[in-house]
Amino acid sequence: MVFGVPVGRFGQQKVGTSSAAQKISLLNGTGTGLSMSSIQSSANFKQNNTCGVTLAAGAFCYIKVSFNPTSIGIKQGRITVVDTASGSPHLLPLPGTGY
Repeated sequence: MVFGVPVGRFGQQKVGTSSAAQKISLLNGTGTGLSMSSIQSSANFKQNNTCGVTLAAGAFCYIKVSFNPTSIGIKQGRITVVDTASGSPHLLPLPGTGY
């Protein structure tokens, strides 16, 4: 499983507001279909995705992530993808700063 970016970067966002969503691709680089158990974002981030419950070999799906800080300061969030690929869970860091 490969994320299209090594890190999602959100910069600064006013507390109580939502950033524009970043569209992050997720590639199944294995030679077989994968079962997707869950895709979750940590506190201060929201996600929705097109991944479904299976992802065919060589196929992409997309995760849209927005930053929604609830307090001032640096936030170190992440997207966590749990699937049947080796190395699961897969983590994508999501740094941002609330002001």
